[in-house]
Amino acid sequence: MTNQMNQINSTLIITPDIGSYSGNSATHKRETSVLVDKRGAEKGALRVRFNRFNINSKNVLGMIGAVNRRVSKVFTCEEEAAKHELLPALPFINGGYQIDAKDRPRYEAVFDAANAEIADLKRRIARDYPSLVAEGKRKLGDVAASVSYPSAEDLAKEFGIKAVFSQEPVEVAKYGATKAIVSEALNKGAALANHQSTLMEQSFGKMLSDLAKEMERNRDKMEESMNKKGGRVRNENITKIRRKVDSIKSMAARYGISDVVSDAISKVCNTITSNLANVDMSNLAPPEREEVLDKINADVEIVTTASENIMKW
Repeated sequence: MTNQMNQINSTLIITPDIGSYSGNSATHKRETSVLVDKRGAEKGALRVRFNRFNINSKNVLGMIGAVNRRVSKVFTCEEEAAKHELLPALPFINGGYQIDAKDRPRYEAVFDAANAEIADLKRRIARDYPSLVAEGKRKLGDVAASVSYPSAEDLAKEFGIKAVFSQEPVEVAKYGATKAIVSEALNKGAALANHQSTLMEQSFGKMLSDLAKEMERNRDKMEESMNKKGGRVRNENITKIRRKVDSIKSMAARYGISDVVSDAISKVCNTITSNLANVDMSNLAPPEREEVLDKINADVEIVTTASENIMKW
């Protein structure tokens, strides 16, 4: 039983709650519609967004947003995670991320440092509030007359970073209704270990599904550039696929998944790596570029099949 609980306690699920302000087009459909009409943009074109405070990199709200994005990248970006002696976290199938329990202090240090930075910026909101509102209204024009603004105090309350560290009990089917494991859970060690293992493997199944979508997006971008007169085909799309594959391989090696799932992931990743090895789209002739796209199409099918199989196992 001790070994079973050690297996359980070796990982944690972390659910970050990164506070942000969302006075956007989703909550102000009428005002957004007016802006669309005024600027001659088509609805759904995503070229017009309702931005109550004109949030940008130069004002305090944009600076808070930059801190939030930096924290988010700790979970997903290898370069940002490495700054804190961490590796990208495994996106958990039911929400949040699965991390090594020993890394919890490092994540807490990230949150503490970010909250200290945000606290300093929040104190500036009261000082900058008049100019934030004035600039927002100026940018919105006539639409601003029907828009209400929160007080500086209420606006500041929106920001801050929290996180819940937890383990998922076998009774809970969907993450978000988690509760702490207490003493009576000890006699459920085997079931819990098996449950977490299954969820972890499904998390890898979802990652493969996301990989397939990423490959399709990058394939479409390259195809669009190839068909566009004077279009430049850049190799960064291939690089993005390679990085995603390398990240999945690295995570599969770090987490305790079954041999059958590990083998499936290994075969998929090795196939893609082999097909894209030494590929430089910017230096290939058109027929060779088409061959690369054909290989990506075939690999997408392989990845999708593997993902579907893992989700069913």
